[in-house]
Amino acid sequence: DGALARRPELRLLQEGIRAARAGAALAGVQDLPSLSGRALVAARTPSAFERSTYYSAGLVVTWSPFDFGRTRRDVEAARARAAQLEAQLEDAKLGIRLEVEKAWNDMREARARLDAAERQTAAADASAGVARLRYEAGAATQVEVSGALLALSRARAARAQARFDLHAAAADYAHATGTDAGEASPR
Repeated sequence: DGALARRPELRLLQEGIRAARAGAALAGVQDLPSLSGRALVAARTPSAFERSTYYSAGLVVTWSPFDFGRTRRDVEAARARAAQLEAQLEDAKLGIRLEVEKAWNDMREARARLDAAERQTAAADASAGVARLRYEAGAATQVEVSGALLALSRARAARAQARFDLHAAAADYAHATGTDAGEASPR
């Protein structure tokens, strides 16, 4: 579950859900009356007919009881959006869990292939050594030595490919878990 906490696409969906829920709450208060007020104090040059200080205050009440269901539709739309994002979040979590499991299995298989390639390289190296000794003793031909050296070269190439595959699998695992590539040990 650490991978779920580190994946940015999940955080994005979670924030979208919070925003959609807040939008539903905001839409729900649209049909409530709103009250606003204002006050004004002004000083003027006094005259014979008016005072020098002027006071004013006012309240404004706004209410739309006849919105023809707009508020209800807005609330339903916001809730539907939140539900849609929640479904996407669950789908993304499942996808990430599967991705992590697959990447882990791929990394284990790559490790096993590298181990096999290491054993194959050691066997080919020993075989090439035996072929050289037999050639020096006159018991083998140059063709046999060349064949053993070719098998050794192929085993080394397979080992190099297996190492590459292991590091690529480790990088895939690091991506799946949301960690740095150095944290996903291929060993």
